[in-house]
Amino acid sequence: MSCIPDCQSEAIFDPSVLQSLLESNEPDKLLPVYRSYADHMTGQLTRLREIDPESDSEKIQLLAHQLKSSNSAVGARRMASCLMELDKVAGNEELERIRSCLDILYQCWNDTELALIKYMDELT
Repeated sequence: MSCIPDCQSEAIFDPSVLQSLLESNEPDKLLPVYRSYADHMTGQLTRLREIDPESDSEKIQLLAHQLKSSNSAVGARRMASCLMELDKVAGNEELERIRSCLDILYQCWNDTELALIKYMDELT
């Protein structure tokens, strides 16, 4: 069973979100936030991979819920969408859908990280 049928329709990364939030498009203001976000997400996704969905769906739901906001704030729209769905299915303890969502989330992070790196390169 698919986790997020329309995940691919979401924009991967929208830099205008953070620019609007910071009221700036200056690299010296944006780059530190994006770097911090990337480091944070790498650590949190490592943490997420270590959680057993069968016994700890509650932990998965809590982490997905927490990460959803930070992804929205930096314009990682697809990640935020994936995390919103993961939050929902983990809350319902739908084991197969949790696993599906996690697989999609990790691929989504790969796409997001590549888009973010490309954008940060353009800023420098």
